[in-house]
Amino acid sequence: MEQGRKLLDPIIAHNPNVTISAEVASNHSEILRKDCPAVADAVREPAGI
Repeated sequence: MEQGRKLLDPIIAHNPNVTISAEVASNHSEILRKDCPAVADAVREPAGI
């Protein structure tokens, strides 16, 4: 996953609307099951909720 995050650096640098809200221990197939609170927080953050 760390290699995948490195690919995001140029995207984040180019577009200020793209941010990383959190890094979690789960892999991509488990993130909604195990880390759903982090996903919910990431959605709420730009909405100002």
